[in-house]
Amino acid sequence: SIDGTGFFSSDKIKCSHCCTREHDKGTITYGHSASTGTDYQGGRREKNDCEGNVIKRLMARLRREHPRLKIILLADSFHSNASVIKHLIAKKMSFILAAKPGNHEYLFKQFYALDETGQKSP
Repeated sequence: SIDGTGFFSSDKIKCSHCCTREHDKGTITYGHSASTGTDYQGGRREKNDCEGNVIKRLMARLRREHPRLKIILLADSFHSNASVIKHLIAKKMSFILAAKPGNHEYLFKQFYALDETGQKSP
């Protein structure tokens, strides 16, 4: 399944690659969008498959079809967990994963503790 999504939008900041949207009031919005894909496995008994399983199947298939391709996965905070990270490492994929304080309380607790002791680098 593939769908488009916007990942940047501004009425002030723009670059030469921005798409533009002209509004009725004469204002212009600049932005970027991307097509995103998901892996759907038909015939599964579960009504909805969870995002965590989908990303593992999609990355496994991508690695199988492109064994030497250098891949850097960019993903939201939902995927910042040991299960997904172990899977990506096993598939020899690099990754940049978001982390939010509300979703990763222990990680941020450790980070702030380092800051208080002066061990965190600037």
